[in-house]
Amino acid sequence: MSPPSSPQEYIPWYLNDSLEPEGRQAVETCLEGATQAQVEFVRQIQTSLKLLPQTAPAPYVRERLLARVAQPQPRWRFAWAWTGLLSVLLMVLVWMVLKPGVVLRWAVSPGEVAAFRVYRAPADDGEFTLVQEVTASPEEREYRVIDWRLLPGLAYVYLIEAVTPEGGRAFQQVVTADTWGALPGQLLVVVISMLMAYILVKYAQYVSIPVIWKGGGVEGYI
Repeated sequence: MSPPSSPQEYIPWYLNDSLEPEGRQAVETCLEGATQAQVEFVRQIQTSLKLLPQTAPAPYVRERLLARVAQPQPRWRFAWAWTGLLSVLLMVLVWMVLKPGVVLRWAVSPGEVAAFRVYRAPADDGEFTLVQEVTASPEEREYRVIDWRLLPGLAYVYLIEAVTPEGGRAFQQVVTADTWGALPGQLLVVVISMLMAYILVKYAQYVSIPVIWKGGGVEGYI
């Protein structure tokens, strides 16, 4: 027991006779300067505590406690690997939900347009690939497409092509865009995914979820 800042702090242990000799001596020295009524009050409490019956816990309580102490703690294998795997899976899921990427917007005049095809090509390569096809509506005048399947930090060229009901080309428009504007959203997705994975792994460690079963018993944990 660490030395008290004042002997009065030792009085509870003094009353139940659990003090070491040094602590007992400090309390008794303190009591020498107390009034007779204060000393008598302390003695009465000490006597009353000694008269209380000493009860032991039931045997089953002791058995449960010892069994709990002897139970082997779950061994978590490769927690960092599980965190990384969950981070990747959650990043894909959150990425598909939030879709951080380049936002393309365009407006059209009333006309016979059946669909719009959006193509993409790297700024240093002229080979376009189809990103998305949007069905046109006679009531719609403004359209929007989010391209989220791209690499951060690169520049792209987009070709927006309007298609007539007969399959011909009504008009086309070329737009150049970079992905720096989408970078904050992409970083946010990565951070959210890693944080969620870390929380899930820590929670699984806390509740000790068994993941490997062998011979009817738990063989190991994550």
